[in-house]
Amino acid sequence: MTVLLAPLPFNVILAVVLLAIAYTSTTLKIQRKVSNPKKMREIQARMQQLNREMTEMIKMKQDVRAKQAELMPLLKESMNGQLKSMFIVLPLFFAVYYGALPMLFHVYGGDQIMFIVPLSYSSLFIATAFVFGFSLGMALMLRDRIKAKKDALLSQLPQHSA
Repeated sequence: MTVLLAPLPFNVILAVVLLAIAYTSTTLKIQRKVSNPKKMREIQARMQQLNREMTEMIKMKQDVRAKQAELMPLLKESMNGQLKSMFIVLPLFFAVYYGALPMLFHVYGGDQIMFIVPLSYSSLFIATAFVFGFSLGMALMLRDRIKAKKDALLSQLPQHSA
C-alpha cells in the first residue's frame, strides 16, 4: 500500500515558519529577561576562577573543601537561573505545538513539504524554531561578548573629570 503525500501550500509553509520565528523570538526574550545574561556571565566567570583555584590546590595536594563550599551556591544559582525560564518556555511550547498548530493546520495533517527529508507542518515548525533559535542565540551571544569586552575596555580607561 502506497501513501501519496500532497505538498503543503506555500501560504501554510509561510504561516508555520512565521509562527516558529515568533515563538522563538518570544522565548528567547523571556529567557533573557528571566535569567539576566550579565549576572549569569558574572557567575560563570567566578565559577571558572574557583575551578582554576581548586585545580591548583589539588596539584599542590591541598584541601579544596572550602572552595567547593564556595562553588556550590554559585552552581545552584546558575542552575536556578536556567530552570526558571523553562517553567515559562516549556508550557508555551506545548501550547503552540499541541494546541495552535493542530488547530490552525489540522486539514494538512498528511501533507508534507519535500525538502532534504519530508516535513509535515509540525516538523517544519520544529526545524524552523531550532534553526532560527540557534542562529539568533549565537548572534545574541556574540553581541553580548562584544559588549562585555567593550565594557571591560572602557572600565580600564582612565576617568577624566570635567
